[in-house]
Amino acid sequence: MDADRRGWAMTKVFIDPVGTLPPRQRKDWLMARKYVYEGYADGVIVLDRRHISAVEHEYVAELEFVCGRRGFVALVVPETDV
Repeated sequence: MDADRRGWAMTKVFIDPVGTLPPRQRKDWLMARKYVYEGYADGVIVLDRRHISAVEHEYVAELEFVCGRRGFVALVVPETDV
């Protein structure tokens, strides 16, 4: 797993299936945000951006929330090939 390769320790795993609900209506995404907000986690690892939201403004709002609390979001499948 990429987290192991980077030397990251995973403190909690949340399983939040990709669906049509907005991120703030999904229990496990809210718990992941809470862990970052409360300092229990430094960031969130997701498979790709759709696992946060396929809707651009929702995705950006969630990135701003997590990163605004000095957290990070790591995508296993990057948005670009760079």
